[in-house]
Amino acid sequence: MRGLFLFIFLLTFWLNCYSQERIVSLSPALTEIISYLGEDNRLVGVTTFCHGSLCRGKEKVGGIVNPNVEKIYSLHPDLVVSTDLTPKREIEVLRKLEIRVFVFKLTSLKDIERATDELGALFKEENRGKELIRKIKREAENFLSCFKGKKVLVLISVKPFYCAGSKTYIGEILSTSGAKVVPKSDFKPISAEEILKLKPDVVLVVGREVPSLLRNFGLKTLNFKNSDEILHPSPLLLKGIKDLGREVCKN
Repeated sequence: MRGLFLFIFLLTFWLNCYSQERIVSLSPALTEIISYLGEDNRLVGVTTFCHGSLCRGKEKVGGIVNPNVEKIYSLHPDLVVSTDLTPKREIEVLRKLEIRVFVFKLTSLKDIERATDELGALFKEENRGKELIRKIKREAENFLSCFKGKKVLVLISVKPFYCAGSKTYIGEILSTSGAKVVPKSDFKPISAEEILKLKPDVVLVVGREVPSLLRNFGLKTLNFKNSDEILHPSPLLLKGIKDLGREVCKN
């Protein structure tokens, strides 16, 4: 009986500690996932790239690749969450300061699902990742049908050219709508010569002006620059897909 009381006491103590968990996020996308889970009240620090009401009142702790370790330490976080874009040396410094750090990869839809599930498990919000990915795929089918049957190249930078291949969350979203996304890759630099060799039916330029070079090549281009949510590997993709469909598919 004493053992049972001891167990209940320790469990209660752990839950109290858990309920006061202080989190610093080194990724806007992870900040958005934590908010989607309804736990943004736990966030005490965010990056300078975090904007809007979600980040209001939160301490800024530097950038994604150059976080301010001293500032983070001063916030006494129980947990720091980051992506693999944050340099390993900064992660190791934080760990040497005995701060828990979770590092996530956010390249594919599966990565987004895994990050959402693992963060959800911290807050007893199970299987929210699968639910989110189902919603994302459903929105892609509903709003991006204009890409069906087309070979699509997605450029997220034009100086230099940088593409989101078929193995990225953007590529997978378009593939869900029936597009054939090229190249078969993650995010990567791509040359003008490679673009011509791929012979895409459509070049989708996201967040940038379409360079005249692409038009000079005689390539069909679509420009989507009024919303950047499609670039966020987070629940903001739901809005990004709708915006992309409404702006681009009408053309």
